[in-house]
Amino acid sequence: MRVGRHIKWIVCLSLIGFFLLGDTEILLSQNDEIQEIVNDSKREEVQRYFGYELLLYRYLTLPYDISVNINEHGLFVEIGFIYILFIPILLLLISRRKLKYLIPLVLITLFSWVISTSNSFVYSNASQIKIETTKDLINEYMANANGSEEPVAFLVGNITKFSLTLYEPLNKFGNWISGNKDHVTYPILMFGFLGLILLIHNLIRDLKTNQQYLIIIFSSYAFFWFAFAGGIIWYGYILLFLAYFLIHLLINVLIKQDYKAGLWMKRFFLGFAILWIGMGFLSRVSNIQSVANPDEIGKGIFNPVFYEYGLGKINDTEVKNKIYPNVTTGLDAINRDKNALVWRVGTSLTYFIDNNTERVVMDNQLGRFQNLRTTYPDNNALVDAFLASNIKYLIVDLNTAQIDKTPQRTLTAKYRELERFIQNNPRVQLISTDRILQRRNSMQNIEYFYGDFGQVYLNGYYAIYQFIR
Repeated sequence: MRVGRHIKWIVCLSLIGFFLLGDTEILLSQNDEIQEIVNDSKREEVQRYFGYELLLYRYLTLPYDISVNINEHGLFVEIGFIYILFIPILLLLISRRKLKYLIPLVLITLFSWVISTSNSFVYSNASQIKIETTKDLINEYMANANGSEEPVAFLVGNITKFSLTLYEPLNKFGNWISGNKDHVTYPILMFGFLGLILLIHNLIRDLKTNQQYLIIIFSSYAFFWFAFAGGIIWYGYILLFLAYFLIHLLINVLIKQDYKAGLWMKRFFLGFAILWIGMGFLSRVSNIQSVANPDEIGKGIFNPVFYEYGLGKINDTEVKNKIYPNVTTGLDAINRDKNALVWRVGTSLTYFIDNNTERVVMDNQLGRFQNLRTTYPDNNALVDAFLASNIKYLIVDLNTAQIDKTPQRTLTAKYRELERFIQNNPRVQLISTDRILQRRNSMQNIEYFYGDFGQVYLNGYYAIYQFIR
């Protein structure tokens, strides 16, 4: 068959690309054994999508991680459970009468389930917390949990205890063969890819040529996404599109083998897909999420501020201040000083700064700041260094530390250092912020005001500072 003759070329090209890209620094996973990581911005930004467990299993748990949002949470990384639910089930059903294929697939599925759930979490709805799947934490949760109050979490906790028992020898084996070393992990992934291609080739040899090409393209792209994308969803969007065709193809193969089973799987898939897409659409347009004020739930189907602006009821200044309260005071000061540079830590406020592509210095993970802080530990010397570089303004995302997923909390430590530099520093002047503080006045009444340090009433999103000579 023509495709069979071409598979060797596809594999060869894939391996050439693998070796060409194998030394790139897409993932800084080989640094995991360093105990004191002071400043590693790439690790903090990229690896939060990838995870921090044992390196080999970090790659192999990616399908589960991205389906359940283990490492990073939010609508922007939500792909649903359709793929991880249907593809393994269909493969097992198709191969159920061929033991030489069924046994490897069962072992792979069981292995993936154990390593994935053992590096996941159990969500307690009663406590509104995620319990990491370590033996101590799970045992503590199970000892105090009430199965009648949260039966799903209780069931998942029991299943996780079982998977953790199976994971112990696998964890020791993974540490023995690779640990956190890329030069061991990558060959294992490479030979695993070769074995997968050979298995797929044998499974699809009776399919049409175009169907074989679809599966081979999907498998090859999936391998490169596994190896180099770091778990970032948008690097593999083509996989999500191709996976629907793959599921459809697998259902048709199952229908030819067992019409009744294939028909039921087809109905189940269509029903589940329609339900999931409908729920996802409603969730997205209504902006239903966990918020402090229950009265605001479901009111995000459109932005009333932009609606008012479109009707001409408010001007652009009012729009900015409604979305980011008090922001125009700081933005106006920056835009008046057209030659001054701006140091930006997170936030999207750069959009409102004139000539921002040339004036804004981005430092989202505070890597540059930490380097300067190490060189200039004295506050005055550091302010002088900023001013000597014509950097007169500082914009800070007040929630920068919340994206920190590192075990060592390195980004949080750098953010705390930034706060120490700003707080009680007479040469760093707050211009505007939407953080609201509270205090008692001389009459012992509570009063609220904008500020950066003190008793926080509403945390806010931004703070704009000016460096003083």
